[in-house]
Amino acid sequence: MNAPTVRVRASAVCRYQNRLLTVRAIDPASKQNYLFLPGGGVEPNELHAAAAVRETLEETGYRIKVVGEPLVLAYRFIWSGKPFDCLTSFFRGEFVDPTETPAPTLDDDPNMHGMEWAPVDQIDQIFGYHDAILEAVRKLA
Repeated sequence: MNAPTVRVRASAVCRYQNRLLTVRAIDPASKQNYLFLPGGGVEPNELHAAAAVRETLEETGYRIKVVGEPLVLAYRFIWSGKPFDCLTSFFRGEFVDPTETPAPTLDDDPNMHGMEWAPVDQIDQIFGYHDAILEAVRKLA
């Protein structure tokens, strides 16, 4: 059996009023419907904070800045029936202007289904699918 693929990632926890910025995705194998934090792979020579800012813009259309130090967590996630070992830098994100109209998104992944605002009081239910992601949201929201 092959070792899982390691993904070095960055994500942003962005709260505006009583809502969190999330991205809806559907696993192509299990068809499970998820709300994720905006984020993705860190490109070669890219700072993790810059990756969180870039990914948030690409996936949601919102411009953010990151504040504070990241919460770095290692965890395994199953996607499309395959295990991925993830090393994710979770940042607290602040909107440059939360009232601006988001830019068109650049994400052409067919499994991604756009951004959604999630109620903060439903964090445990929304992110209960994964302990590490839930921990990051609880600490940074």
